[in-house]
Amino acid sequence: MRELHEGIDLLKEERDNGAFVWLNWDKWVSRCEQVVTWLDEQILKAEPDSAKKTGDAWKSKGLVCGVEWPVFRRTVDTYRAWLDASLGGKAGVREQLVFAHNDVPSLCSEGLFCTRMG
Repeated sequence: MRELHEGIDLLKEERDNGAFVWLNWDKWVSRCEQVVTWLDEQILKAEPDSAKKTGDAWKSKGLVCGVEWPVFRRTVDTYRAWLDASLGGKAGVREQLVFAHNDVPSLCSEGLFCTRMG
């Protein structure tokens, strides 16, 4: 698979825009916060045996991100700041970007978690 990635140059505008993962994160983070917070609230207020009911089994898996949303969000924000700083800021990131593609479709592109909740 290396030959599918190596030697493909990025356009100036692609480098200027920064890492696509953060563009995607910034685009969806507000909506994800709404949905994940709502789902977590359903899990946290669920009766102990409610996960045994049809349609509620998903609640038995725990919080969507493994921790409550504010903790997850702070962790991502802290990691992003650390990563940017360790790569030399925006200019450093720009120089180190390489072509890559994502083989995993995003949940929202598949229509999941993109409908109004509650």
